[in-house]
Amino acid sequence: MPRTVIPHSVIAELRASPSSADNICYFTNSAAWVYNKFNGLVKLVVIDSPSMTNDVIYYDKYSKNYETHKNRIMKLANDD
Repeated sequence: MPRTVIPHSVIAELRASPSSADNICYFTNSAAWVYNKFNGLVKLVVIDSPSMTNDVIYYDKYSKNYETHKNRIMKLANDD
């Protein structure tokens, strides 16, 4: 089953929304990474990556790479 392409309007909305008290985010050409401190979730929104089979991937504290992704988001968002 092919994955759904995220509409440009959604991508523009993601890029326009700055990090806030609860959401910390950074962007690459292929994805938006968001860490929500309130609910402790990491969300990967695939923007343009033909090799990915999912549109959105959620990581919680029980996920294998949760801490790695969370720490990377925190570091890269603060480097901007």
